[in-house]
Amino acid sequence: MPGSDRCIVGAPAVPHLPSMIAEFLSAQFPDHIRARGDAIFADGAVELDEPPLPTGWLLRGVAFGNDAYTVGVRARKDGLHLWCQCPYFQQGKGNCKHLWALLAAAEVEDVLPVEFAEPGTTDRQPQAWAKSAGRIPKAPRNPPWHEHLVGAGREALALGFVMQPSQSWPADQRLIYVLDLDASLAGSHFELAVMLQRPDKHGGWGKPKSFRHDQAAFLSAPDPLDRRMAELLVSGVDIMRYTDVHPFASSVGVNRDLVPALLSALAATGRLWLRPQRGGELRGPMEVIGGAWDATLVVSGEGAPEGQLRVTLEVESGPDRWPGDHPVLLPYMGVVLDQLRVAALARSSGLAIAATVQSRLPLMVPAGDLDQLLLTMAALPATVPLRCDPALAVQLSRGTPAPVAEFQRSTVHAWERPHTAGPRFRVAVAFEYGNVRTDAGDLRHAFYEPGARAWCARDEAAEAAFARTLTSLCPVTAYDSTVRHEVHVVYATDAPRVWRELANRGWRVLVDGSARRSSSGIRVAVRSGIDWFSLEGAVRFDDLSVSLDEALAALRAGSPDIVLADGSVGTLGVSEARMLALLADAAQLTAGSGRFAKSQTALLDALLSTLPEVETDERFERARNELASFDKVRPGKAPRGFHGTLRPYQRQALGWFGFLRQFGLGGCLADDMGLGKTVQVLALLEARRAEGAGCSIVVVPRSLVFNWRREAERFSPQLRVTDWSGMERRGRTLDTASTDVVITTYGTLRRDALALSDVTFDYAILDEAQAIKNAGTASAKAARLLKAQHRLALTGTPVENRIEELWSLLEFLNPGMLGASTTFRSLANMAGGDQPDALRPLARALRPVILRRTKEQVAPELPERSEQTVRVTLEEKQRSTYDAVLRASRAEVFEQIDRLGMARTRLHVLEALLRLRQAACHTALLPSVGRGKRKAPAGGGESAKFDALLPMLAECVAEGHKALVFSQFTSLLALLRARLDADGVTYEYLDGATRNREAAVERFQSAAGASLFLISLKAGGHGLNLTAADYVFLLDPWWNPAVEAQAIDRAHRIGQTRHVMATRLVAADTVEEKILILQASKRALADAIVGGDERGALAGITREELELLLS
Repeated sequence: MPGSDRCIVGAPAVPHLPSMIAEFLSAQFPDHIRARGDAIFADGAVELDEPPLPTGWLLRGVAFGNDAYTVGVRARKDGLHLWCQCPYFQQGKGNCKHLWALLAAAEVEDVLPVEFAEPGTTDRQPQAWAKSAGRIPKAPRNPPWHEHLVGAGREALALGFVMQPSQSWPADQRLIYVLDLDASLAGSHFELAVMLQRPDKHGGWGKPKSFRHDQAAFLSAPDPLDRRMAELLVSGVDIMRYTDVHPFASSVGVNRDLVPALLSALAATGRLWLRPQRGGELRGPMEVIGGAWDATLVVSGEGAPEGQLRVTLEVESGPDRWPGDHPVLLPYMGVVLDQLRVAALARSSGLAIAATVQSRLPLMVPAGDLDQLLLTMAALPATVPLRCDPALAVQLSRGTPAPVAEFQRSTVHAWERPHTAGPRFRVAVAFEYGNVRTDAGDLRHAFYEPGARAWCARDEAAEAAFARTLTSLCPVTAYDSTVRHEVHVVYATDAPRVWRELANRGWRVLVDGSARRSSSGIRVAVRSGIDWFSLEGAVRFDDLSVSLDEALAALRAGSPDIVLADGSVGTLGVSEARMLALLADAAQLTAGSGRFAKSQTALLDALLSTLPEVETDERFERARNELASFDKVRPGKAPRGFHGTLRPYQRQALGWFGFLRQFGLGGCLADDMGLGKTVQVLALLEARRAEGAGCSIVVVPRSLVFNWRREAERFSPQLRVTDWSGMERRGRTLDTASTDVVITTYGTLRRDALALSDVTFDYAILDEAQAIKNAGTASAKAARLLKAQHRLALTGTPVENRIEELWSLLEFLNPGMLGASTTFRSLANMAGGDQPDALRPLARALRPVILRRTKEQVAPELPERSEQTVRVTLEEKQRSTYDAVLRASRAEVFEQIDRLGMARTRLHVLEALLRLRQAACHTALLPSVGRGKRKAPAGGGESAKFDALLPMLAECVAEGHKALVFSQFTSLLALLRARLDADGVTYEYLDGATRNREAAVERFQSAAGASLFLISLKAGGHGLNLTAADYVFLLDPWWNPAVEAQAIDRAHRIGQTRHVMATRLVAADTVEEKILILQASKRALADAIVGGDERGALAGITREELELLLS
């Protein structure tokens, strides 16, 4: 095998006489190889390594031929192994002259050990192996795997990927580093030789010799500066010759990128020498100068004959000039040097030109040819810095390029039409430096205007950055024979996006020769009417402008482009277009102009705050200042008829209610769940009763009617409350004169929408107002029909998933305040895209009308709560059932999707997900085979969740705790009830069919009441006060985590004095785990499944999301 050592099978591992080895091995070397080896030995070109040698080596040394090669003989059980580093041996051509020279030297110097034996081998006689001379017996055949492994190890050793044991390092030597100038010039790289010096008898250093140690020795040099050099050279060689890696070569070519670091390390050693020519004397040590050096062409009359100019070259680094004479530029090596110094060169495209012209300098040029000289120098294809004598009055500067993109419509030939997607534009990039224009085909590195004596250097870095911008927007390129260089290609359908983006970034854009201008500013003025504000202003495009109405009209038409007075096209910048689009969406359009209602003052103020030039009149300023007083709202006092003590933050809410009435605004009380929103509103209603303000209406979920009635009796007993939610209302007329508060449900509101809309209430209040988050639902429409002097919404989650939910809520509270819902959609897209701060104007506008406090802010005394997720593993029978349902559901759903599409298979998707969730909870929830009916709740079936839950419930009861158990499946709760009944465990139960809810809550809250409360998630997940419980169990995850949080807050609310522990039970490796993933990563999907109308909202699910759920 090439590169591996060669085994002489049958040769003993323990020779007794050196001549025996030579006699036996002589047959392995052809005559001409022995003759050449003898010549090497005779010339003294072989050196034996001194003992101790690395383990296993009989002989090792260095032989010198075209280079220095490590050569040696190793002893192993199967015989002698020969090895050499030279190409002849490594290529498998046979034993080489270097090996023979090594054997000859060993025989003469008698350095072979006489007894170097393993146990049991010392009695072997020379005659036993000498007879094999002249032939090489075949070795026993090893298995293929053995040959592969051994061969791989040998190749790795030969290539230097495996370190051999290091040679010892003599204490009396030092390393020096020699820059070989001839070799560097010949190879166009930095050629560095590593050499050894030993002290001479005069106390100095002797003649340097080649370094012939291996990498391990070099890397373990005693001087840390040499170890640093070893690390750089071992890792950074550029020309990989067979001597460069293992052992370390005496001369290496260094990669140009490594030169600055290498010179820094060499400067630290102080041991860099120069060999100007091969075989010449060394000069040094050289001084290594820091910094990055560049070349500058200097034009001056100094030192030139009269009427002549002299062109010279200066090597400089910032303000410093090269300290010596006649520095030589070697740009391919990355260095500049003279006889005594060396330094790294900067990365400069003009260094190659400077180095080429250096040998011809100085140049003598007639003074009258100065303009021609500078024009010629400017036309050079690379940047060479220039400095001129001040007496020549040449203005030198580095220009700032202005990018230009030229879109030229490309003809699509008939033969191309079947292979192209449509018309295309070719996009060429150019740069303007004042009045000078250049493009990609222009090789000039500077521009010179003779009349003005002005020299302008191009900014190549800036041009390259602009070119990268264009490439990122249209990456496809093609060669254009008309301009003779590459141009970009973009399809006509995508071209407007590209040129608008470029114009927004400050490019000058030409489309088929016509200019495209980008907006350069917006000026806006606000004018007040009786109950409205209007906007006037203009958008500037350089020296031209258009009215704000024209700009808004263009945006409403769907285009940011506006035709200007001179025929050019103005393109609104992205930020300006987005902000004007928001103004257009929010404005109430009348006769082509934009007007804002007084209720939109906060929004208009917030949107205008993002514009740099805004002029306002006195009336708008007064309204803006009044709104600013929101920060100074004074706390209110509880009315006399209120029974109870309000906390400071609750009194602050009463003051805020008054602020809203003062400005005619509706507000959203969005306090964290459990902070007593109901109590704060009851205090408000009691105050309004005392003032004789009239009847108010409160709309609540059906499950909260009794809670509102009970809380009203407790805190505001003088309030006359009418329950307008039961069957008894049929045939009755609502008597608002004899009642203070009407309590109704969202269902009743939908059914009695017309009748209730005929009544004008004092306050219209929505509790759990997320019920109207979908603006298109019947509940949201019915709520907007209510007539009231004032409006309030109560919710702990004003935005659960999408910003459109907040629009629906605010449209009820302050109709028209936020304009069209597209305003919100635009903000959502901006916030989710490249403008995460886009919601700041909206947050500023809504700050006066949304009041939110968290438990951490206002109730620090509330004990902490902990949440954990317990993953249960399905037992074999339940797992088998689940997997069968999964396979059937997956096949059925995707077959329907492939055949009918997503939009027409929503019911199938919903049903499949329902079956999977049921199978993960309890197999008895699944429909019976063949009948399509649900099994009896009390039946058998498997449930790993029950197996985990029941012991935890038993422990809670035994330790005196109370626990809430939530599930969205009433049938699952029925199965749990059967198990608890069988075990004799008492409990309370509540679902949508429960009538006497108040009694169940009161029994549980009492000390003697049951320890467990089983609750349907939808029926009891909000509005209940269950602080007697300190444990909460969620039997199945719901798509929306906010619903789960509300359930937990039934126990973790004001009045709770103990730590609350919430536990979610999740079936491992089922759809429930996928639900957790979607809860965390895509809340929009959760809303798509359960928001408003479950069946109608499934259009938001993608096939990829279904793949996740059904995997």
